[in-house]
Amino acid sequence: KNGVADLKDAFGMIDKMKDVKDIPKVVAYIHAVSSSPLFGFGVGQDDKNSTKNVVFIFQGGLSLPDRRYYFDEDERTVKIREKFIQHVSNMFLIMGYDTIKAKQSAENFMKLETALAKTSRKREDTRDPLKNYNKMPFDELVKLTRNFNWKTFMDECGLHNVDSVVVGQPEFLTALNGYLNNFQITNWKNYFKFHLMRRLASYLDDKTFNESFSFYTTVLRGVPE
Repeated sequence: KNGVADLKDAFGMIDKMKDVKDIPKVVAYIHAVSSSPLFGFGVGQDDKNSTKNVVFIFQGGLSLPDRRYYFDEDERTVKIREKFIQHVSNMFLIMGYDTIKAKQSAENFMKLETALAKTSRKREDTRDPLKNYNKMPFDELVKLTRNFNWKTFMDECGLHNVDSVVVGQPEFLTALNGYLNNFQITNWKNYFKFHLMRRLASYLDDKTFNESFSFYTTVLRGVPE
C-alpha cells in the first residue's frame, strides 16, 4: 500500500549529496540494504591464507548481467539494451519523475553504466585466480581511488582499522576514480536511487515489482508471468 513511500528517507539522503565527498556513505548504505553500486565488496576467507578473513573489492556496479550486454551488436542484445533504458525510465517515473526527466535520467544512467562496463574485465579474464588476486595495504587502495574515501566507507560498513584488502581488478578502481569526477553529481544520485530500488522491488507494491519482473525476468530470462 505504501508503494515507494518507504524509500522516501533513503531517497532524501541521496538527494542531499552535494559532491563526490558524500558518495562513500551512500554507497555503504546501499550495499548494506540493497544492491552493490560502484563495485563488488565483501568479507571472506583469504585465498592465500585460509586462517584469515579478508576484505575483497572487485569490479561491479552494473545493472545488466555482464559487460557484453552494453556492447554486443546482435539483434537480441540491442533489443535488451533498448528495453533496459525504457525499464530504467519507468522506474524513475515510479519514483515521481516527470516523463522528460525520467527519459533523460535513464539515458544518462546508461552512459554511466556503459563507462563502468567498458573498464570491466571480460568474464573469461576473471577466471584466473592469480591475476584476480591483488592483495595490498589499505593505503595503496586509497591511492588507487583518491576520489573515494575508503575509510568512511569501511567505517559505515562497521569495518574499522582495515589494514589490507584483496582487489580483483585494480585498473577498474583506477578508472572509477576518474568517473567519480567526470559524471555530474545529479547522474550519481539517479544511479544510486535506481540501484537502491532495483533489489528492493520485490518488497514494494505490485506496480514496482511487476515493472522489475517484466525486464529482469521476462525480457532477460523469457519467463512470461
